[in-house]
Amino acid sequence: MYSIRRVFYCPLSAGSALVETLIALPVLLLLVMGAVQWGLIYQAKATLNHATFQGARLGALEHATESAIRRGLARGLLPLYSPDSSYSGALRTFHGKVMPDLLTAARIRIINPTREAFDDFGQTVKGRRELPNERLYRASTAIGAKSGVNLQDANLLKVEVTYGYPLHTPFVGPLISTLGVRLPGLTAFERAQYTVGRIPIVSTAMVRMQSRAYRNGVMISLTGEPELPRSTTGPDPDPVGSGDDPGGSGEDDPGDGSGDGGDEGLGDGTDDGLGDGGDDGSEGGGGDDLPPISGDPGDGTPPCSTPVSFTGTTTGLSSVSVHNPVNITNGNNNQREDNLVGLPGDLPMVFVRDYNSRSKVFGPLGFG
Repeated sequence: MYSIRRVFYCPLSAGSALVETLIALPVLLLLVMGAVQWGLIYQAKATLNHATFQGARLGALEHATESAIRRGLARGLLPLYSPDSSYSGALRTFHGKVMPDLLTAARIRIINPTREAFDDFGQTVKGRRELPNERLYRASTAIGAKSGVNLQDANLLKVEVTYGYPLHTPFVGPLISTLGVRLPGLTAFERAQYTVGRIPIVSTAMVRMQSRAYRNGVMISLTGEPELPRSTTGPDPDPVGSGDDPGGSGEDDPGDGSGDGGDEGLGDGTDDGLGDGGDDGSEGGGGDDLPPISGDPGDGTPPCSTPVSFTGTTTGLSSVSVHNPVNITNGNNNQREDNLVGLPGDLPMVFVRDYNSRSKVFGPLGFG
């Protein structure tokens, strides 16, 4: 006679799934929060790029003063502070949160013009050192002995902003601050931002001056920034910077259309601070009387389809195109960027962007 026995099988792996979950969950949670935090940082970087341009633009209209650049920067960073949807709420956020926060969370430096540019080309007006801005197309293109640039290049305002973005994500924010403060080569300002739970983000912008630049404390000196590239051709035999007007205009600043909006408000032209430019709606120089763009096809095709090359043969200047390139005689920015080229295949995909700041063509991405 056979007996039937019930056999109970208890595997050794019972409960292991719970243990594995407890081990993997913190790591997975850290990765998810890290992705969220870096997404917020990327958004802050894009906002800061726009805000830096706003600050540089307002600085170009108002003599490159730190207060003007800071107001433009605050206006551009306003979306990061979640203002009210109403205009009055935005004003309260601007004056109550953004401006006070930028006093400790933002560092503004003017990379160009440098202090040496004022030594080479500056004029002393009412006890203040100013950089001539009138009739640059007629001014001498002599290279300054100290600055290594000519007067036209010295009138390109390049602003660098370092902004401490607060890290709000749990676990990941403190981790980034703890690791970031130990990074080598940090400046005192960057280390201070990590210490208070912020990550320093750097952005630069460059625009053409629309008014005379005033020498101030946020302009750098080449002696403290030896890594900045400058011309090595040496000074021109015809020196410039004796204190007279290099442009030969023989007159004071004829009005820069800055439309000073005062020290208060969000903008730079109206009482409530939302205006842009002078009383006539212009933005500084008033571009209607500028010379036409060299190389414009004039046959109805978009100007961007024919990239413009600004050289000395069209204006008589040795150099009128800097960086982007920007034509310093009329402020036009015409550039071409190849974002996606050279993919293999019978029909290779090419993605090219052209931009012309004076183009009147309105496309899917806007003007230019």
